[in-house]
This record gives sequence, structure tokens and C-alpha cells, in this order.
Amino acid sequence: MELFCSRLKIKTPETSVIRLGDDVAHFNKSVPVDRLVDKTFILCVGTIEIRKNHRILLDVWTHLRKELGDRTPILVLVGRHGWLIDELIYKMQNNPDLKRDVLWLRDILDQQIAWLYKNCLFTIYPSHYEGWGLPVAESLALGQICLASNSSSIPEIGGDLVQYFSPTDQEGLKDLLVSMINLTPNELQTQREKIQKNYKIYSWADTAKIVFSAVESL
Repeated sequence: MELFCSRLKIKTPETSVIRLGDDVAHFNKSVPVDRLVDKTFILCVGTIEIRKNHRILLDVWTHLRKELGDRTPILVLVGRHGWLIDELIYKMQNNPDLKRDVLWLRDILDQQIAWLYKNCLFTIYPSHYEGWGLPVAESLALGQICLASNSSSIPEIGGDLVQYFSPTDQEGLKDLLVSMINLTPNELQTQREKIQKNYKIYSWADTAKIVFSAVESL
């Protein structure tokens, strides 16, 4: 914005950082997803579109199958059909490993998403660019481990409570996933307890107060 204003030779307006709410009260009740009961799975929530970078997950999962065999967790994608994903859909429908290891859920209930967050091994969010990154905040608000892209606004959400990776580093992401999958249940629970103890949930009322304060300051 500063560059835009300087080119037009106009004054740069005052700006404020507004943190979005991540109160997950609508996830208080949970309903199991029958196909995943007693299954080990990793969860990725967000519209399936090119910007969200699901491509890297599909590529990595084919390598996980080769390295981990039947220990490979199911990748659960939750989100509606977005744009520029014909290639991804073709891969999921025609690659035998991906047909077995990737489950795409669309238009499911909030209560089912709550169950997925609470019962997954951990969540993952590989987006190239975000204005915020609400699924990362939702994961942390529910005390769940999150692996996320180190791009754009995402590190502002979780600070040192998220394990970050480059959204273009396929090999690095594969190694991170293998190390996380190999953790014991107790080691994973220790990480969840750290999140539950240290993550500060922001309500939408908190967000509204920040907005009103910013407006009043003008």
C-alpha cells in the first residue's frame, strides 16, 4: 500500500492490525464420521483450490506410501470444490495410492468437522497465501497440533505453537510428516497439552472491540 500511495503522491492512511476471532463454540458438539472411526488420519480443512496448495499434499502422500506402507495415515480433505483443481481431482480419482489414502469430504456438518479436529493425528495447512488462515486458528483453539505453511499471515496465528514448513519444499514436508507420524501417543499428547495451555483464543467480541477502537482512534 505504501508503494501504491507513493506512486500516486497521496498520504498513506493509518492502518491497524485486526486479529480475527477463532471462538469455536459451534464445535462444542461432535458427530463421528463413520468411515474414519478407529482410523488414523491427518486433517486438512479449506476450500480445494490452487492457492491452498493441496498439490503438495498429494505428491507427498504418494511418497509416504512408499516409505511407510500400511502405516500411512489417511489424508482427509474437508472443503468445497474451488478453482483450477481439475488436475488434482484427476490424480485423486486415478492414482491407486491416492484413491486408498485420500478422502475428500464436502458439505459436512460442523459437528462432524469438530469430531475430525478432535480425533485426527494432527492437522496440516500448506497454503501459499492467506489473508488469515482460519483452519490453523481453529485447530489451535481446539488444542490440536497443526503443521502449517510459513507463508503470509499464518505465523501470526500460532507463533511457536505451530510447526512450520515451506509450501514449496516437498522433501522437507515429507520428512516432517514422517517424524510426526513416528511420535508416540504420549509425545503427541504432550504437544497438544502445550497448545491447550498456551494458545489464547480470540472471540469475535474481542475482534469487534479492536475494530471499534481503531475507528475511534481516527
